[in-house]
Amino acid sequence: MTGRLATNNVPAFVGREDELTELMRRLDRGQRLITITAPGGYGKSRLAVQLLAMLRQQRQCECFEVLLAPLSDHRRIPWSAAEAVGLQLRDDGDPLPQLIDFLRGRRALIHFDNFEHLLDGAPLISNLLRELPELKVLVSSREPLGLAEEHVLQLAALPLTNGNGAILKRRRPAAVRLFANRAALADREFILTEDNEQQVAAVCRELAGVPLAIELAAAWSDSYSLDELQLELRNQLDIKTREADVPERHRSLRASCDWSYSLLSEHQQLALRCLSICRGGFTLEAAAAILPSVDLAKTIAVLGEKSWLRDLPHPAGPRYQMHNEAIREYSYQHLLSSSDFDVAVVAHCRYFAQLIERLAGESLVSQQAAVLQLLNAERENIYFALETAVQRADPTLQLPLVRYLQEYLLLVGAAGPCAEHYKQVLENTAGEDASEIRMLCDLALGRSLTRLGSYEQARQHCLATATSAETLAQPHSSAVAHVTLGDIERLEGDHEAARFHLHRGLETMRALGDSRGAAEALLGLGRVAEAESDFAAARSLIGEALESYHATADQHGAALCLNSLGNMAYREGDRQAARDHHSASLELRRQLGDRWGIAQSLNNLGNVDFAECNYSAAWTLYSESLEIRRDIGERFGIAASLNNLGNVQYCEHNYVEAQRLHEEGLAIKREIGDYLGCSYSLNNLGNVAVKRGEYLQAAEYLPEALTIAREVGSRECMIAPLAISCSLLAAREQYRVAAILADGVRHQLAETGLALDPMDGGMLAEGTAQAHRQLDQQSLEQVKAAGEAMSLVELVELAQRELGRIRLNQ
Repeated sequence: MTGRLATNNVPAFVGREDELTELMRRLDRGQRLITITAPGGYGKSRLAVQLLAMLRQQRQCECFEVLLAPLSDHRRIPWSAAEAVGLQLRDDGDPLPQLIDFLRGRRALIHFDNFEHLLDGAPLISNLLRELPELKVLVSSREPLGLAEEHVLQLAALPLTNGNGAILKRRRPAAVRLFANRAALADREFILTEDNEQQVAAVCRELAGVPLAIELAAAWSDSYSLDELQLELRNQLDIKTREADVPERHRSLRASCDWSYSLLSEHQQLALRCLSICRGGFTLEAAAAILPSVDLAKTIAVLGEKSWLRDLPHPAGPRYQMHNEAIREYSYQHLLSSSDFDVAVVAHCRYFAQLIERLAGESLVSQQAAVLQLLNAERENIYFALETAVQRADPTLQLPLVRYLQEYLLLVGAAGPCAEHYKQVLENTAGEDASEIRMLCDLALGRSLTRLGSYEQARQHCLATATSAETLAQPHSSAVAHVTLGDIERLEGDHEAARFHLHRGLETMRALGDSRGAAEALLGLGRVAEAESDFAAARSLIGEALESYHATADQHGAALCLNSLGNMAYREGDRQAARDHHSASLELRRQLGDRWGIAQSLNNLGNVDFAECNYSAAWTLYSESLEIRRDIGERFGIAASLNNLGNVQYCEHNYVEAQRLHEEGLAIKREIGDYLGCSYSLNNLGNVAVKRGEYLQAAEYLPEALTIAREVGSRECMIAPLAISCSLLAAREQYRVAAILADGVRHQLAETGLALDPMDGGMLAEGTAQAHRQLDQQSLEQVKAAGEAMSLVELVELAQRELGRIRLNQ
């Protein structure tokens, strides 16, 4: 993983106390972007981690750390930052706006570690600071970012004296204290005394006060006396002085690294070199695959004792990584210049290709939560393996990575990174022997671009997949392409074309015996029927899909089906069935740790309580859903939750607060392009306006709601504003047309099997009663016949004409 919440899980902080105080002072003075610069090994990252730990302990702000060292492309910084702060990105857009929305209004400090190789990504920092006035950013880098708002704190080597050339008892020099602390870790009997203090200072002088060099030397205190350490280091420094390609400021660190490296056994050196190829850490299993060894666990333990490696606690199990990026680079340079490089890089690639093939196949379905945790930890290693496979143009390495990486990325909502990676693979893959790889790339791009809303591009890639799959006799890929094409057509409103592709995909999946693939096609067909309000057909199709998902232990697919079944039951007024389905979906999503899904299920359960007029329970569920959606930055859901909370306030007669919540939700929906959602909010605002007697305002909201619903083709969204329009027209004493709308709406509800929510249903009842009281029996029969004879579109046109007259008459 490339991000983590800042913690104190690091060695004792020694030697940079003055710099820590200076950083705190700068933050207090209002400096919002501080870059800590220094060569490798000077303690930039350790200082930053200590600052974050202190701020968190003081509860001054939220603190997050984004680890950039594993990244090779600056375009991946937003995704890494999102992961670090706990933002679950939507598939359908640029991650930067989502990140900004997620952090808006929050007092936070983000540390971007090891920025020096991604300087092209520096404008991201400016964007964040400009949009988020309460955000502060800390950067550790060997070079400044070069931004106008940047304040640089350049680290020097650790002081070897207290400033007057003398070692004072009151406070020993930083370099001496660091050596003593780390030496005590290696040799429990080591104690800094007045007798050995000068010797320790001499060793630190040989190492020019460079923190990492001091730590590496101190790690050998259990094997060498201080005199021996000083002699060995001096000899090594003499060698470095004669090497013209080593800059002076790097000689002490290189000398310390070279000397410490030379003391390792040949086997330990080999392990260190080969493991430096890993990105973001590694497990013991990965290490054994890259470097088969009789006793690798012991080797890793020794490398940890000598400050080359450190533990990296992770929920998925023990992990290890290089002590810091300077150590990894040093070890990696040794690997590059050795004969081990080709063996190590291929072994790394093969292991992670096999890992994702094993985990992203059946295991990803049957053990989703545990598998996703493992794959999330290895994401950067998998990306690096894919780069290696493409560079080497080896189909045996490429195929499993290209085939299964898309399954993982799409499941975790990483459609953006999926599209980026597969585009690069496609651009760098050629030749007849790569036909299958190119086909799989087209398939991944078709699926990911569909999630991102680029339907025409997605369609072209899916069609290319279908053509290639026929040539290569790959029916499964063809079926997936057709199911994706079905989703595209459904999303664009061409239901007949959607059915054609989904049925074709379903037939192939069934012929192949792929029950999970067949379930995806059935779910797609069910969603088409649901969009047409053909609930009987939708329930049958989605129910069959649910059975298949249960049979394959696919919790994610089962949760999607249960959610759709719950929504249909709710729309039909079967509240107990809706509650049962949404509760079952919530349980599965909790097991998966799917926060997006949890928030959706909580919201849907709130809808059921709301329909039953249990407003207190609905408010609690809506609020919990909104809290999660704000936390993960899911703006579509935030707007929906605000809409629902506004409905509760309406039903409790708090119309001013209801209007505020609906207006806030509508503003978000307009910004993110949630066209149909705008119709819901406009309808609700029209309802509130009628209750407040603001009829002209209502006559502004309702026509727009009707126009959107008609353009989208949503019968449900057309009927609700008609019900409100009935009440508005009755209040305006236009009783005959109000009665026509009332009878027409009731007829449409009976025909479609739809049910109005308490608000809209209440307004319809009020408008109907008011209008009917003013009409005689003959007129009632006439308006009833007129309303029932009109189509839904004709009722919409009637309402819009009458609402237009209200606006003209004001």
